[in-house]
This record gives sequence, structure tokens and C-alpha cells, in this order.
Amino acid sequence: MHKHHLLASIALFLIAMCIQAQTLQSIKGTITDAQTTSAIPYAHLQIQNTSIGTISNEDGVFLLKVNSKQLGDSLLVSFMGYETQTFLIEEKLFSKPLNISLTNAAINLEGITVRAGSALDFLEEAITKLPENRNNKPVQQQAFLRESFSENGKYFSVSEAVLDIYKHSIVVNDKVTDRSQIRRLKGRSGKNLDEPEMKMIADAKVNGSVNALVNDSDMVWSLPFFFRENQFEYYQYDFGEITTFKNQLVQKIKVQANPKHYKKAFYEGIIYIDLNDLAIVRVEYNSIEAARKKILKKSIRGIGKIMLRTMGYKFHYFDERFVIDYQKYEGKWYQDYCKFIMDAKVTYKQDVYMLQINGELLITKTNTRNAKPIPEEERISNNQTLAKELGDYDPRFWGNYNYLPPTESLKNY
Repeated sequence: MHKHHLLASIALFLIAMCIQAQTLQSIKGTITDAQTTSAIPYAHLQIQNTSIGTISNEDGVFLLKVNSKQLGDSLLVSFMGYETQTFLIEEKLFSKPLNISLTNAAINLEGITVRAGSALDFLEEAITKLPENRNNKPVQQQAFLRESFSENGKYFSVSEAVLDIYKHSIVVNDKVTDRSQIRRLKGRSGKNLDEPEMKMIADAKVNGSVNALVNDSDMVWSLPFFFRENQFEYYQYDFGEITTFKNQLVQKIKVQANPKHYKKAFYEGIIYIDLNDLAIVRVEYNSIEAARKKILKKSIRGIGKIMLRTMGYKFHYFDERFVIDYQKYEGKWYQDYCKFIMDAKVTYKQDVYMLQINGELLITKTNTRNAKPIPEEERISNNQTLAKELGDYDPRFWGNYNYLPPTESLKNY
């Protein structure tokens, strides 16, 4: 009898230990500039030697859920141009919100080899390194995606989802050999539509957030125009300053329209290239004014375009802005965060609408060892907006999933 009691006690103890090991606790707070005290949006937080991480939102606010078995690990907080800070993950980090101040990094160029050639030569060298720096094997990622529509600064539709993403092929000669498989794990959406016209626009088939953020924004899958050899002559590439990311030196490459081919260029922006392994770690770009009509044609597709015209809507321009970040994990670089903003002027009868579509994709975990294809019946379409995929707004909490905290303005929505 005593033996049975002893075995039962041991079993209960082991169960309790397992439950404790799987308990998630939250590290939260705000990231600011040490000198100006201004919030730092999109700063990276990553548990060292893992793929688990998050970023701060536009208000500098962050939330990261960690497993209690990661006590004793290190949390890295970093942003382009700032010194990386390291925190030991311990109980006191969970007790109250942190106020993390980042300081500007001092640039030490001693020992750096100056490369001969132009900025375009340097970029082309980085492009040839893509297969080496990016993982070309199947990978499974967990991500948080948010899509919002606003009119004259007022939100009228917001959708959010946690996604399971299976990527299983790469770009070869600028052609995608296959696309991602995506499953929605949890999601919610809400609409505040005082005018029925807004619902029609929100439901129109604009280039879907899922496709734009998961596939088109990842350079393993789809190279932006100014990364393609047949587009080089339309752009001008210049060296910018050297900065730092995660205490590594990073070279900026400025991209502008070539004055000789201004009408053929679509975008302008900045490319950030790690000087150590020539990995592309960040890309910022936006459409140029002369290309807005061309972008409009490619962004509003088939059925949506016909529907809007039939109903009397007219798009006058379409402006795009993108930010794409990458993180290093196990020696390879993976997409970490992407944000796009699309601005449009739309008229309906005598009314004018200034619309903005905002999409964000945050990769919270990457699995490189046990990636499994998603059953076809569980996949969502790559070419859909989240508003089409999700049902009515669900007030349930996100549970154990990591997500991007809403900004104050979005909370008010």
C-alpha cells in the first residue's frame, strides 16, 4: 500500500513539474531612445539561440510570452543603429512592465575592408549570397497577422489571426517554384461601418494581405523590382552610411529612380546589408509618384476591379510603403517582420474617400527540423484579405500565442 502511495506521489509530482515547465509567463514593457525618451517602434526582442521573439508596436510597447523552462536564458533587445541590450530571463522580469532604454551605437570601422566597385556591385554580391544565407529547406513558422482599413484616419475594419505557415520551396531565376501553405490557428475581426460604401470597399478583392505579407514580401520567394537584374538600369544605387544591427556592422544602400528611366521605375528605398556575411537584413521602400497608376493596376485585381467600377467606385491612385526585417537563426536568415501601408484616393458619386490599408506580419517562432505540410482542407487561400477569411469579431484572449499588442489608437477602435 505504501508502495502504491509512493508511486502515486511520484506521478503527481512529475505531472506537476510538467505543467510548471509548460507554464507561460509574460515579459512586457516599453522601449525608448535613451537620449530623447521617444518610443522606438519595431524594436526586436529575441530569446538568444532560439527563434522565439516579437517586436515593439508603434507606441514602443511589447509583450513576449515565454515558457518558464526558459528561465536562465538571455533576452536580446535590438534595433538598427542602437546597442543591443541583453537581459537574463528571471522571475523579476515578469513582475512589472519594463522600461528599456536603448543607446545609439558607436561605429568602429577599424579592420573593415573597403570593397572596390559600385553600390550596385555590392548589392549584386549580396543577391548571389541569398541561397547561402537563406534556408532552402522546408520550414514551419508561427506568425501573427493584423490587417486594418481606415478612412480619413478612422478605422472601419480590423482583422487579426495567428497563422501556421509551411514554406517548402525557393525562388529560382526569379520564379517561385511553389507557394506557402497557410493554416489559421486562431483569429478575430471587427467592422465599424457607418456607411455601406465602406463595406463594399473592404470586401473588394484588393491584393490580399496573406499573399502580400507571407509570399511577396519574402525575398526568398519574390525579389522586389529593384533586386532584379532586368530592372537594374531603371534605378540608381548609392552607398549610404554604415550603421549597426545586433552589434554587427550594416551597410546602407540607397535606391532611387534613374533619371534616364524615371517612368519605368516603381520604387525607392534603403537596403541594409550585413557586412559580415552579406545578408540582406532589412529593406524599406515606397512607391514613387510617377508609378502610382501602374501600381494601382497591379494591386486591384480582376473581380474586385470590375465590381468597383460597376458599382461606381473610382480609384485615383495607389501608394505603397513596405518595411521587411530579417532575423538570424541557426546560421540562416529568416523573415521576421513585414509591414505594408497602402494609401488610396477613392471617389463614389460625389464623395471622396482617403483610404489606408495597413498589414503587419510578425514571425513569432520558426521550426526548421520538423516542418509538416498542412492538409489541403485546412489551408486558407494565399490570395485573400483576412477580412474575407475571418468571421465576426471574437473577444477571446490570444491564450498562449504571442501577438503584437495593439496601439492606443487601435485599442480605441
